[in-house]
Amino acid sequence: MSAEQSHESADAPLNSVLPLEAQVAANEQSLMTYRILVSTREAGIIIGSNGHVVGSIRDETGVKAGVSRVINGCSDRILTIGGTVDSTARAIGLIAKAVIASPPAAVTYNFFPLKQLGTIPNRQGETTCLRLLIPHTQMGTLIGKEGIRIKAIQELYSVNLIASKNFLPNSSERIVEIQGDESSIVNAIRVMSNCLIEDFHSAAGTIYYMPAPRQQQQNLVPQQNPTSRSIAAPARLRAAPAASDAITQTVKFPKDLVGSLIGRRGAKIQEIRKVSQTQIIIDNEVDDDDLRLFTIVGKPVGIEKALTLLHGGLEKEKERRAEDAEDYEQTPEFVEA
Repeated sequence: MSAEQSHESADAPLNSVLPLEAQVAANEQSLMTYRILVSTREAGIIIGSNGHVVGSIRDETGVKAGVSRVINGCSDRILTIGGTVDSTARAIGLIAKAVIASPPAAVTYNFFPLKQLGTIPNRQGETTCLRLLIPHTQMGTLIGKEGIRIKAIQELYSVNLIASKNFLPNSSERIVEIQGDESSIVNAIRVMSNCLIEDFHSAAGTIYYMPAPRQQQQNLVPQQNPTSRSIAAPARLRAAPAASDAITQTVKFPKDLVGSLIGRRGAKIQEIRKVSQTQIIIDNEVDDDDLRLFTIVGKPVGIEKALTLLHGGLEKEKERRAEDAEDYEQTPEFVEA
């Protein structure tokens, strides 16, 4: 690229790096699911007395919306919103409106809000901050090369967007905080949805964050392989099992057989996760017995299914290797004349 072309690129309108208006309009009816991390007190505001607030949001926008159960010893809850791109944006705007109207007096977070890096000041009674959970594999399409997309969204829609560097415990999700007033948040979410739809394939195999007491989070093995990618339908993200119903079980497999369980580009392990509806976290470290640890999180029936599939895959791989060894032994040696 010439210096002149580079200069023109730098001076290009910010909206040129975002999805085109025609594309945004075409995707309005595409399906989208958002997961939002809220505190217990924020959840109370969003639900409202006898479920009035969340019920009115469902009725007005047509979305499906719900909040995960309270977990003893944990202040985090997950708000899940599913619907069209347009309806989810409007619903998130109404949630922002509700929080702005009744800000919690004191909020306790398992994970502190990210450092304020934006240029839009927080105005009491006018703006709020929502914490979106975004799969790590989709962060690139949202941020853009050298941060150009996230910068454009901030400047065009008068919001602050701040992305965490680290994953939430035992997951491949990261926090993206969006701060602004109701209208700004709605407009920004519409464009962010279209950015995420562009790279919907990467959302497959996401390991979802499940609120848990801090001690339990420390006992689980952190996700070590965030870069696995595979194909899935757009925006229909799989819901993780409710944390209150989930249990954790660990199992170890020989390190030289783990690759066969994971499959090419993670295809096999992703299929097991999908079929069993569990989280399967694989430790990169090898213990003294040359074994690698698998941590399985989910409902008991799902864990049993996952273990059956894993052990079945292990036995098939052992049989395949035994057959290969037998064929090798029966192959006549080449004798030079």
